[in-house]
Amino acid sequence: MWKYNDFIYVSEEFIPAFSEEHDKGSRWKFFIPHEHMRILLEKLMAALERGSPGDNRSFWLTGPYGTGKTHVSFVVKHILEDPLEEIEDYFRKHALISHLWPRFEALRRKGSYLVVYRSGSGDITSSRRLMIEVQQAVKKRLKACGYDGTFGESIMDQLIQKLSDEHGVVNWEGVFKKHRGRFRTVAEASEILKKLEAGDVRLAETVAAVLEEEGISLLDSPEEVKRWLRQVIEHNGLQGVVFLWDEFTDFFKM
Repeated sequence: MWKYNDFIYVSEEFIPAFSEEHDKGSRWKFFIPHEHMRILLEKLMAALERGSPGDNRSFWLTGPYGTGKTHVSFVVKHILEDPLEEIEDYFRKHALISHLWPRFEALRRKGSYLVVYRSGSGDITSSRRLMIEVQQAVKKRLKACGYDGTFGESIMDQLIQKLSDEHGVVNWEGVFKKHRGRFRTVAEASEILKKLEAGDVRLAETVAAVLEEEGISLLDSPEEVKRWLRQVIEHNGLQGVVFLWDEFTDFFKM
């Protein structure tokens, strides 16, 4: 008598819902490319090759829960970061995308990409918060990859500099007392500086708003953030920064 396990089996490596904590070893290679994946890879290559202005744009992946959007994101992350021989093995293994390998290999040999992954956006309620989150995520990834992040001033760096400069234009003790009701989670002004240095993005957004109300400006426009990102690329000799933001839909509900 035949049994089901004579014909099929469930791999112990099977993951019903891929996430960042599951991204270990070669698990990303379990993703089997389909037609939509091929189209995505072609669009990604066109964007990175920058052959025409129309190709230089972001991508939006949609689909029901469990359809592989997160897994696809990590496949993209790995093909832009992992050793070429491992990437080639993945492309050659799947006939649907094997013809794309020469173009990807050419892109990778030009230089490295900094790939930043972030998940969730429900706590982002303003464009300033979004920009701070982007910069902090990039700085964290730079550090993790051994790149130099000690250049230029991010929005967080500007806040820390203004609050710590005893001879600057900001009387932070006075500002803190005036807006005490906005900072209910801290007891004194010095605690805020420590939290900013620890990377508290929520608090940074509040501090930036308070300083703005006091007539103290920051370089925090989208143009300034783009300039900062260009510095990241040029200073570290990168081909570019690729930002993968999972579960971003909530941002548009704010």
